[in-house]
Amino acid sequence: MADENTENLDSEIEEVVEGALDGLSEEELKEKLAEGEEKNKQLFARAKKAEGFVLQDGKWVKPEPKEEKEEAPVATDVPKVVQEELDRRDLNSLAVSDSLKEEIKSYAKLKGVSVQEALKSDYIQFRKGQDDKEQEAENASLGGKNKGNTKIDYSEASPSDFDLTTEEGRKDWAAYKEWLKKG
Repeated sequence: MADENTENLDSEIEEVVEGALDGLSEEELKEKLAEGEEKNKQLFARAKKAEGFVLQDGKWVKPEPKEEKEEAPVATDVPKVVQEELDRRDLNSLAVSDSLKEEIKSYAKLKGVSVQEALKSDYIQFRKGQDDKEQEAENASLGGKNKGNTKIDYSEASPSDFDLTTEEGRKDWAAYKEWLKKG
C-alpha cells in the first residue's frame, strides 16, 4: 500500500515538473537545474549546521566535544579575598558611628582603595570631624537632662569613687576632703 502511494506521488511530481518545464529552451532548463542544485546545497548546509556539523576541507564533520577542565581558583583572587577581610576587620575596629563606617566602606569601594587609604582621604577626615562634633553635641545635650543636683553621702564614699579626670569629679573630691577634715 505504501509503495502504491509513493508511485502515485512520484508520477504526480513528474507531471508537474514536466508541465513547468514545457516550452523552456535547453539553456533555460540548465539555468533552472543550476538554481535547484544551489538551493538544494543551501538547504543541506543549513541542515548539517543545525545538527552541529562543520564544513572542513569540503566535508561535513562533527567536531569532538571539548572537555571542560575544572579550574582551580585563580591565584589573583586570594589576595583580593584577604584584602577584603582585612578591610572588614579594620572597619569594624574603628571607633566611629555605623553611618560613617558605611560611608567609609562605600568610599573605599568607589575609589578602589583599602579602608586605611580611605581613612586618610580629605573627605572622610571631614566627615569624621562632623561626626565627632555631632557626637559631642549629642553627649552634651544628653548629659544635662539626666543629672540632678544630688548630694553625695560622704560617709559611705571612698577615694576610689571620685573621677579626677573630670572637673565635676575634682570638685567632689575637694568637697570629700573638706568633709574628712570636719569629721
